[in-house]
Amino acid sequence: AFLAVMSAILAPAGGFGFPPSVSQVPSQIDQLFQQAQAEIAKGQYDAAADQYRQALAIEPHSPQALSNLGVCLYLGGHLQKALEPLQKALVIDPSQLPANLILGMDYVKLGEPEKALVPLQRVLRQDNKNRDALRGLASAFFGLRQYDKAGEVYARELGIYPTYSEGWYGAGLCFEQVAEG
Repeated sequence: AFLAVMSAILAPAGGFGFPPSVSQVPSQIDQLFQQAQAEIAKGQYDAAADQYRQALAIEPHSPQALSNLGVCLYLGGHLQKALEPLQKALVIDPSQLPANLILGMDYVKLGEPEKALVPLQRVLRQDNKNRDALRGLASAFFGLRQYDKAGEVYARELGIYPTYSEGWYGAGLCFEQVAEG
């Protein structure tokens, strides 16, 4: 599933929120996206983020560029800085799967699981087998001490990925918490 996010941010800019134009703007933006793709392939997320910032200087309302910037910031370890571009991308286009996924995962890592629920549930409405979204949603419910709901998500995940050991471990922890409660 995380590969789906990576392939989504590696997609060319065309058709992703950039207005049609007879000027050189689309080709400039495509070039910036290609440069960002090359940086991502090398694991240079900060450099890729700079390319997306340049694209946003040209077209500030591109949900794809905002989403990709947020993803690169997240992957580069800048969890707090990733929030704003991801949120802006979702204001423009709430269906952005990478922005929803990374925003939800980011909120979980930042210790704000209640804010992770909506974006992760959006991902699962689009892709009900997205393992990263399932894992994030289970973690969010666990962080909220809603162990029964976390256990249900782990059970759903294990129904799809029965050999996933982390899912079994998480489910066990949830059932233990429910039994102790």
